[in-house]
Amino acid sequence: MLFGRKKEVPDIINGLEKEKVSTAWRLNLGLAVIVMLSIFVLNVACFGMISNSMLSHAKENSTELIKQTSNNIEVILTSFDEMAMTLSRNHTLAEYIIGHDDIKDIHLRTENERRIEEILNNYAKKRKDIANIAVVSNGGAYITSGEVKQNIGENINDIYAVKAYRESDKQSLWLNTHTLDTSSSENIQVFSIIKGIYTSSSLKSQGILIINITEEYLYSLISDVKPVTTEKSI
Repeated sequence: MLFGRKKEVPDIINGLEKEKVSTAWRLNLGLAVIVMLSIFVLNVACFGMISNSMLSHAKENSTELIKQTSNNIEVILTSFDEMAMTLSRNHTLAEYIIGHDDIKDIHLRTENERRIEEILNNYAKKRKDIANIAVVSNGGAYITSGEVKQNIGENINDIYAVKAYRESDKQSLWLNTHTLDTSSSENIQVFSIIKGIYTSSSLKSQGILIINITEEYLYSLISDVKPVTTEKSI
């Protein structure tokens, strides 16, 4: 009996040792799982923080870029408006336009038209942002700068810019993007600043001034604005 009991003791000890080893493995495995889950949650949280920070930074940069672009456009459009104001109050130009409709001699009329074109060309030449500058006399004469000539029919009001200005009943008008009425088959997209032409001695408009600005130039001012992407990848 004693010998039998002595034999059972090592078996019990072996069983306890195996149970301890099994328990230790389970504890280690559980601890490993907890550590792995903690690391995963931490990584996800860090990624979310970094991603949100990057997205916020991108939005701030885009907002700042849009604001800066808007300010630049405002400054440039203001400069066009100032140019139009200067030309529309140019006394010499106004005098040429006032007398143009009364000139009967074709040679004198052509010479007067050349003088008007010269004034307009001094403002428009070598500027890629301006398609052309035109003036319209009260008698319906249409004179323009540069090589881009408008397709003039029998009625001056067929010109979109002239019709829009007269219907607006304003002294100054910004006209949205439209196709320039030209004699060529090329479609030139422009937006326009239009003003009445006045002399310092009269409150009556002596004609119309039209500055046609290329749409391509406007597009170049805003082409640097890029949309913010919100895509995320893990």
